[in-house]
Amino acid sequence: MLPIGVNTWVWVSPLTDGDLAALAPRVAGWGFDVLELPVENPGDWDPGRAADVLAEHGLRASVALVMPPGRELVDASADVVRRTQDYLRHVVDVAVRVGAPAIGGPAYASVGRTWLLSAEERRAAYRQLRENLAPVVDYAAERGVRVGVEALNRYETSLVNTVEQVLEAIPENCGIMLDSYHMNIEEKSPAEAVRLAGERVAHIQVCGTDRGAPGDDHFDWKSFIDAVHEIGYSGPLVIESFTAENRTIATAASIWRPLARSQDALATDGLAFLRAL
Repeated sequence: MLPIGVNTWVWVSPLTDGDLAALAPRVAGWGFDVLELPVENPGDWDPGRAADVLAEHGLRASVALVMPPGRELVDASADVVRRTQDYLRHVVDVAVRVGAPAIGGPAYASVGRTWLLSAEERRAAYRQLRENLAPVVDYAAERGVRVGVEALNRYETSLVNTVEQVLEAIPENCGIMLDSYHMNIEEKSPAEAVRLAGERVAHIQVCGTDRGAPGDDHFDWKSFIDAVHEIGYSGPLVIESFTAENRTIATAASIWRPLARSQDALATDGLAFLRAL
């Protein structure tokens, strides 16, 4: 059985030490194996303290990188690219400290940034991404951490929307992060996309097709999980959703209404479904 995790964004943004101390015992008590920690800004929470809290409650960590406006690896100034690379190296260091085997997210452009690309412009952008991401991937590999690049849906980026595009865009030694929410929108067959990603899969996030609990939706979960097992993936399935109670994150993720009877129910219902599956 694959480990099951949940992202702290289900409840809070940005994560703080106090939030983590309150959430960890609840998440562990419900039966989760992994707690996913987003690094929105360095210093929001202390990795050393987080490692202690997780260990106290028998939880493992996964780490999410975050790309707000101003973090860019493509079609940006040299200074912006350098600062983005520095941020991503910091996220790698955080992963090392909390014992996470991978970092994942859209490590190419800020979420919500879209622009029309010709075929040649896209090829050039992918060359630029490979060049600018390679030092980060190498830095991570030297520390035993994989980088998983996530395709987002067409409303959140115009650069990388499918697994096929990720494979074209990233360095050969870079991994892929899958997210069932985006795959439901962009992939003709999410299960076949999983198979295409194969051993490059470094991390997987899941949620319902409406961003609610997995299982309370129309997604073909059996074929998806069958494909995940076929490729030999042994990492966690992490529920990623968001709270509508935080204005900033609600706007960023377009969460305009409650997606479950409570945020706790979203997490626990999703956990029960994934365990049964």
